[in-house]
Amino acid sequence: MADTDHTELVDRLNLDAELLVVVALVGVTVLVDTVGRWALAAVGGTSLQPLALLIVLATVAVGATARWGLVVGLLVAGLVLGDWTGGVVHAFAALTAVVVCQRVWATREGYRWLGRYVAAAVSTTLALAAAAAWLSELLGVAPFSVAVVPSVVENLVPALLGAPAAWILSDVGRDRGWRVETEALSTRETALMFGVLAVWVGGGYLGSFVYRAAGTVPVAVFGQRLGRTAEWVIVLGGPQGRYAVLVFGVAAMLALAVTLQYDR
Repeated sequence: MADTDHTELVDRLNLDAELLVVVALVGVTVLVDTVGRWALAAVGGTSLQPLALLIVLATVAVGATARWGLVVGLLVAGLVLGDWTGGVVHAFAALTAVVVCQRVWATREGYRWLGRYVAAAVSTTLALAAAAAWLSELLGVAPFSVAVVPSVVENLVPALLGAPAAWILSDVGRDRGWRVETEALSTRETALMFGVLAVWVGGGYLGSFVYRAAGTVPVAVFGQRLGRTAEWVIVLGGPQGRYAVLVFGVAAMLALAVTLQYDR
């Protein structure tokens, strides 16, 4: 009986601690996505964005729990900024990026931790940019080719500079029991993951750009010059290739899920 009561007390304390971590992360996310972005914009008009850095550091510190704090925080930040659609886009992209980052980082143990951090920062940035651009296309906010490149460029540099903070937060999260370390990806799985992300970003950009360019020419011209097959490819791609980009993104996310085997 005493053992049962003790177990229930420990579980309750762990749940309360996890809830406090989520609430704290919500607050940090709102501040970073509002005040942080304004501050960066005010410093020499820089367009750097702190979101990928926040995702990496939060995942390093608290692991999978980070997804809930980030998602809620980004939705709240969207309301604060008067941009609910942008909040939804960022929340979805952050959720995707946390899943990737958690599997790439896994642990700070070992002398190769810096290389692992760089891999986590780059893969998180690519996943964030691709997912955000894909949902932006779906919601009609911006074409994939327009949204994805600025997102990669603006998020990558801050994310790469976060290694010293990650070193500290990794120890803090482990010592306080905030993060449960997961199985690291193998070299083959890591290569496959980067391949999927690269194809999603690069292929999505190229397809979106080509379809948008093709949209400036009457569809019948493609049939006359390149044959009926080319004409049907343009037609089935949808307005400015939106249908093709959306289907391509779904395929990329399925491939990413299989590669990460997140639930194993």
